[in-house]
Formats: sequence, C-alpha cells, structure tokens
Amino acid sequence: MDGFAASNHQPQLRRRAEHQAVHLEGVSRAVARTFSVDPALFRAGRRASRSVTRARQTILYLAHVALGLSLAEVARLTGRDARTIATACRAIEDARAADEAFDAALTVLEKRTCGSKGSACS
Repeated sequence: MDGFAASNHQPQLRRRAEHQAVHLEGVSRAVARTFSVDPALFRAGRRASRSVTRARQTILYLAHVALGLSLAEVARLTGRDARTIATACRAIEDARAADEAFDAALTVLEKRTCGSKGSACS
C-alpha cells in the first residue's frame, strides 16, 4: 500500500519541481536585468566577477526567502550545495544591512518575485 501511495504522488511532485524551476528562471531573469549581468554566467562553474557573484547570491537568496523554497530545494534546482545557499543568504543579508541602495533594489526584486508567486510572500 505504501508503494501505491508513493506512486500516486510522483506526478504531483514532478509538477511542483517544474513549477519551482519556472519561478526560479523568472527570478534569474529579473536579477540579470537589475544587475546588468548575462544570465548564462549564473550557471558557470568557474569563479566569477564580484558583480556576477553578488547577482548569483541574490538569486539563491530570493529563491529561499521570497519563493519560500527550502535550502535543499534551492540546492537541488541550482546544482549547488545547501551550505552554499545558506552562505549566500547570509552574504545578502549582510549586504542589505550595509548598503541602503542594495537593500532598496532587493526590496523591489522581492516584490516582483512575490507577485509572480502569489501567496508565498504573505
């Protein structure tokens, strides 16, 4: 019976994962526009410039905070380790506290992200 119940949830889990990936792609595009960064650089495995790194960290942060994804879900969707996601979130929180202009830009991105997701940001 447990096998039957698990198999009934597979299509639902697949749809949820696809839905998350679509929202994450939208976040990536919005961040790329805001930071004037080529979105292809977000997936590069090599070290990046400071601006690309900040943009990449912002995507990870918004996926976790604004979209409400767990660290594990963000890690799975981005191919990164959950510790990397946690480190990125801390870096963005620190940057928000230190830079009012960055905080304001992130607030706008959060509102856009929440608007695309719906009730996750309440």
